[in-house]
Amino acid sequence: MRDETKAVYNGEFNDKFNSIISPIYLSTVYKYIDEETSTKSDRNITIKYYREENPTLRELERKIALLENTQDSLAFASGMAAISTLGLGLLKKDSKVLLLKEMYGSTLQFFDEIARKFNIKIIKVMPDAESIANALESNNIDLAIIETITNPTLKVIDLTKLENTIKRSNVLFIADNTFASSILLKPAKYGFNIIVHSSTKYISGHNDTMGGILASNKQTIEELWE
Repeated sequence: MRDETKAVYNGEFNDKFNSIISPIYLSTVYKYIDEETSTKSDRNITIKYYREENPTLRELERKIALLENTQDSLAFASGMAAISTLGLGLLKKDSKVLLLKEMYGSTLQFFDEIARKFNIKIIKVMPDAESIANALESNNIDLAIIETITNPTLKVIDLTKLENTIKRSNVLFIADNTFASSILLKPAKYGFNIIVHSSTKYISGHNDTMGGILASNKQTIEELWE
C-alpha cells in the first residue's frame, strides 16, 4: 500500500455507526462502571480519561506508525514534550549522549540542562556521517540523537553511510525526522530505534496544530508510556 493511501485512509477504527470519516472525540472523560464492561483501545487501555487514551488521538498514532513502518507510536502536546520524554525516560546517571552541533536549539538546551543536573556527558559532532561514525567508535555512547535534516541549517545526513554502523551498534539511535517527514524518509529502514517528530510542522502542514510524535516498536512505546 502506498503512503498516499495510508495517509488518506488506513489505521482508522470502525465506530458503531460505520462512519467513513472518523468522528472527533472531544470528551475528556468516558462512562466507566468496571473493567469488564468498559471499552478498551486496540492496545488494551481502558478508555475512561483523555490523557490515558482517546480514540481520535489513537488513530493518529496508528497512522503515523504505518507511515514510519514502525509497530506503534505515541502522540504528545509538542515536539519538545516528545524529546523530553526520551531524555527523562531513557537516560540515567553517567549516560553518554551523542548530539549534533547543528540541530534544533531547544533540543540542545534541554540536553545541556539535564546533563548538568544528572551528570550526563554530551558529545557534539558536526552533522555528517563520517563525524558521527568516528564519535561512535571513540566514545562509549549510550544514546544518539540525529536530525535527518538539521533544523535550521538544513544539512542532510547520508544515512546510507551510517546504516551498517547503526545496525551493528548497541547504541540506542533516535532520528528526528521532522524536516524530512515520513513521506520522504523512513529512518527505521536504516536501523534507527526511535523516530521523533514535531508534528507541528510537516505532519500538520497548516500552521494550526501543535504536537509531537515518537514512533518505535511496541515494547519501547509501552515503556515510554509507563
